[in-house]
Amino acid sequence: MRISEQQILSGLAIAVILYLLLSIPDPHSEFNNIQENTVEASLLGDWWPILTNDLDQLKSIPHNTLLLQTDLAIAELKVKLALMKLEPALPNDRILKDTQRTVFELAPRVALLPEKLEDYKQVILQWKQIVKSMSRFWDLKSADDRTALYYYLAGSRIAVNQAILQSVPHSSNLRPRGFRKSYQQSPNLNGIHLESGDFIVWNSFGNYPILGVSKDLPGSYNAVAIVYISDNGEPSVIFIDPSDGVVVLSLDDFKNSPISSGIVLRLRKDLPVIVAHPKLPHEAAEMAMSIAETGITYDFAMDDTNEEQLYPTELLASLFRHRNLTVGIRFSEVSSAKHRERLSKLGVENYSFIEPYELEYDPQTMLVGYWIDAERVMEEQIQLVATFTALEKMDDHTAQDNLTSLPQSRFLKVYSSILNIFGVSGPIPAGMTAQSSLALEHFQNNFDAISLMLVLQVEFFENVNHIRPTYPQMLQLAQISINNGL
Repeated sequence: MRISEQQILSGLAIAVILYLLLSIPDPHSEFNNIQENTVEASLLGDWWPILTNDLDQLKSIPHNTLLLQTDLAIAELKVKLALMKLEPALPNDRILKDTQRTVFELAPRVALLPEKLEDYKQVILQWKQIVKSMSRFWDLKSADDRTALYYYLAGSRIAVNQAILQSVPHSSNLRPRGFRKSYQQSPNLNGIHLESGDFIVWNSFGNYPILGVSKDLPGSYNAVAIVYISDNGEPSVIFIDPSDGVVVLSLDDFKNSPISSGIVLRLRKDLPVIVAHPKLPHEAAEMAMSIAETGITYDFAMDDTNEEQLYPTELLASLFRHRNLTVGIRFSEVSSAKHRERLSKLGVENYSFIEPYELEYDPQTMLVGYWIDAERVMEEQIQLVATFTALEKMDDHTAQDNLTSLPQSRFLKVYSSILNIFGVSGPIPAGMTAQSSLALEHFQNNFDAISLMLVLQVEFFENVNHIRPTYPQMLQLAQISINNGL
């Protein structure tokens, strides 16, 4: 049977109409009258003038003199911490501000005295634990109190990282000296003893850039897992991954992941709900193992009402909801209109979600310990700067850029959905729209290019200046690449 010319033209017309329909962008959200987030700018203004103290000037001080000064400062810091244990302070008390300033001022000095690095890290750990303990009595509904808590906890971590970056390569865990071990022989993560139900919080710069940078707070962890220890003592780490949904890894496999730093948190034993139900953390970990078998996928929209998809802290919250225990505090919201615009391109619909790093500020949790792998600290800093810069470049990516690619992406989405039915991951993750996948591809291409350029710029900077660039300096280097047409 011959196909007439009219039938051919009709078929082509239908194909063109279908292509044009598939090219129509998703609805666009407007973000007006959003109050800008000023936390980052105000705090960085205090941090970096101290942390970027002129190392050349410190190098001119004789070694023995510098060592004596540093020993005295650390001794003074220990005295202040001992006083705070006896008399807890409020967030804006002078003793807390003075202590944090000493923490900052010590960072460049310790960088020149590698033999003092371990003492410095241990006193910082003690400082963070005392702050977390005192925060139980602070008003964390107050923005000022939350900001102070962020200043002390995140600021201390950044100070340690800067001391390590400028020092000799050094890897270690930070577990309190004399920390009480569990009565059972427990597994450990980089020397930190774990219990079933513990939370591991860390930085993961994988295939989804939202968490950890969405609220414009530098030094924020973006991934969280819960530890499960079986009856025969086998430890597992459970978390939700953007591509694979809920993932269960052995502790050994998790240790082999490229993670530069992280913390281990534990629900306090004196919480009324834990006193009444002491096995609750372990039961929550068992529930997480069960959820892993259900095929739950990642919630890219960060939508609390969607029970078929979960984002990281939503998964954690679901494990304790039956005991009316809310885990994590909403430390802040995405308050920048520009940043909401960027996140919306990646599929986010809700901007009041709790992020992994906000678990650290929850007074219901205690800090068990944390670890730093110095060989990866610079890599993490490069990835963090590349993430921020690549997100800013998303301002150049508009819906019109998708007109030629969107139809193909939507066909790929249909193909991925068919694969998902049979339990196979497709090229576009379940829960992510075709348009968001294009925005993510745009981000990833920029991220890769910026990361590569930063590696070269950091090497050149170090060769010329004989020190490594700090976070603000790396942001400037990245911006130079952007201005030069990267």
